Amino acid sequence: MSSINKIKQYILQVKNISPFRIGNGEEEGNGLLISDKHAVINGTTLSGLFRDFLKKFKNKDEAYELIFPENNNKETSKIYFYDSMSNEEIGKEDLCCRNHVRIDEEMASSVENHLFNEYHISEGKTFKLFFEIRGLNLEEDKYNCICKYLENFITKLSSGQIAIGSKSSFGFGKFKAIKNNDKSGIYYKEYNLSTENGLNDYLDFNFNIKNLSMEGFNNLGIGDQDKKLKIKLEAYCDEGFIIKGNPIIEKKDKQDTKTYIVDCPYKECIDGKKQFIIPSSTIKGIVRGYCNKIFKTLDKKDKTVIDEMFGMKADESKKIEGKKGKLIFEDCKIDGEKLQRYNRIKIDRFTGGVMSGAIFKEQIATISKDNPIEFNVVLNKEDKKMLALIILAFRDIGLGYLTIGSGNNVGYGRFKGKSITISGAGYNSKLEFKEIESSNMDKFQLKGDIDKFNEIVSIL
Repeated sequence: MSSINKIKQYILQVKNISPFRIGNGEEEGNGLLISDKHAVINGTTLSGLFRDFLKKFKNKDEAYELIFPENNNKETSKIYFYDSMSNEEIGKEDLCCRNHVRIDEEMASSVENHLFNEYHISEGKTFKLFFEIRGLNLEEDKYNCICKYLENFITKLSSGQIAIGSKSSFGFGKFKAIKNNDKSGIYYKEYNLSTENGLNDYLDFNFNIKNLSMEGFNNLGIGDQDKKLKIKLEAYCDEGFIIKGNPIIEKKDKQDTKTYIVDCPYKECIDGKKQFIIPSSTIKGIVRGYCNKIFKTLDKKDKTVIDEMFGMKADESKKIEGKKGKLIFEDCKIDGEKLQRYNRIKIDRFTGGVMSGAIFKEQIATISKDNPIEFNVVLNKEDKKMLALIILAFRDIGLGYLTIGSGNNVGYGRFKGKSITISGAGYNSKLEFKEIESSNMDKFQLKGDIDKFNEIVSIL
């Protein structure tokens, strides 16, 4: 087959629809890859994502060798991945810091002196991602094959199916193409270097986005059979909950110099606006702890399923390799919330009396029945044991047995479920919570696809 001399360039206009974090490898400062006040998505990150994507479908075939040649091979890659900087400057309000604490899985409690925090960039930042395929003296069928692989990767990247950066198990790094009228947000142009016009256009970098066309854009649908399972819990909390964020300090009155602390719900900047959220790390910690309790209750000694679900941290002293979990948790965004303020006092546990000067206040968020929030978890593997554990955890959140946030001893964090939905990988089942009048603790009755849910849970 005859060889060609063509270069194909792609521009992908995207916006992050979830927080994202690409580290700079430094422990000091915020640890984020930022240059000249702009967030950076480096080409090596995109190259690594594409390498993983390609291995899933065509491991070590000719196309793979053309894109990622062996180190001892003198050939250079046929695809170039370029750095991209955010169109917006990153200000202080765009840098969000979340506090974390390491948990001892055996003791189900926090590890002493292991409180840490991590920064990330908030939602709503836009980027132009740039890719280039250089088919120089390359057979046309191989050139077309490489184009189709990259185009499929780009379409998945632009629909949030492939996450950019770290913390993907917390739902970070999802991007979506910015559509403009009838345009998809994905553009390309091909240069034929065998012609004078094509060579001049390339040398002049004539890549005016208005002249680009999506006509003929190929989407092979490689691996389009989505094996991911999505589990969604819809719930509300009319009695209130609090995920503590930064407290505010208020004066007791205009004359008095004394102050008191007001604990407020956690919020972040999303698309330039402050919004209350339940962080995905909070949800993951609650669900993991509860799944461990279920295993202990069932006297299950083999916790391989738990480790596969939530992942494992590397431990060189014990020769344990790190493992990424199969679950992806998402932040819960709270719209239309109402705040209630409660006055509280600290008690001296030794004397049983009130501690002097220990008045504090809390603002708790309430969610109405008419405006429930969604708890979303994606399972990257069709596994009934994993699915059963998530269902049981979500069921008990919806029944109020498993609380979220702090203050559960004073009645905070007890959610009331509306429904649990399973979709994807051949599933389409729904379980609904129906309120009933009862004198005991059971105030809900489960209805819907009961038999299907019981079949899944019975595997444990």
